[in-house]
Amino acid sequence: MNFLDWPALPIFQGCKARRRPSSTRAFIARVPSPAGRILYVCASLFLAGCAVTSTPPRLVLSAETALNRDGSGASLSVVVRTYQLRDRRAFDRLGFDVFGGGRSDTEIFGAELLSSQEFVLTPGARLSDALPLHAEASYVGIVGLFMQPDGELWRGLVDAQATRKLGLQVRLQECYLRIESPAPLKIPGQTEGRTPSCPAGRPS
Repeated sequence: MNFLDWPALPIFQGCKARRRPSSTRAFIARVPSPAGRILYVCASLFLAGCAVTSTPPRLVLSAETALNRDGSGASLSVVVRTYQLRDRRAFDRLGFDVFGGGRSDTEIFGAELLSSQEFVLTPGARLSDALPLHAEASYVGIVGLFMQPDGELWRGLVDAQATRKLGLQVRLQECYLRIESPAPLKIPGQTEGRTPSCPAGRPS
C-alpha cells in the first residue's frame, strides 16, 4: 500500500476512545510509515512555534517642560544614557566630569559593561521603548547629561532582575532624574531624601 492508498486520518487508525497512548513515542509507533512520522514531527514543530514568547521590559522616559534650563531659564533637550552592567563598582565610582573627557563607555566601565543606549529628550516629551536585557546583566544604570546637573541626582541604578519584571520608568526634571520604577538602589555619595539643587534654572 502506498501513501495515496491510505484511508482518511491514518494516524488515528487502531486508536480506541477508552485508551490513549502513554507517550509521544507510543503515539508515533502507530503511524504506518516513515512518511507519516515526518508529517507528525512537522506538525509538532509548527505548534511549538506558536508558543507565546516573553515580552521584553519597557523603558519609559518622561521629561518635564522645565528641563535642563540654561542661565536665562530657557529649557533645552537632554541626553539620557542607559548602561547594562555585570557589576556596579565602576558605576558607583562614576563622576559626572568623566563624560566631558572624551572617553568611550568601554574605557569608563571596562568589562562590567554589556551594552548601552542613548536617547535625546526634548522638554515635555515622553519616550517608550523596548529594553531587552542581556542575560548577564545584574544592574541597569541611567545617566542624564544635564548642562548643570544636581550634584547627586544626575544618575540612578536599579536591579536588573526587578527591571525584567517591572520595566524601567524614569522622570527627567529640571537638572536631575528620578527613578519611579523599580525602586532605585542606593549609590555611594547620594543623600537619602535630598532636595535637588538646580542653579541653572534660576534666571540671574
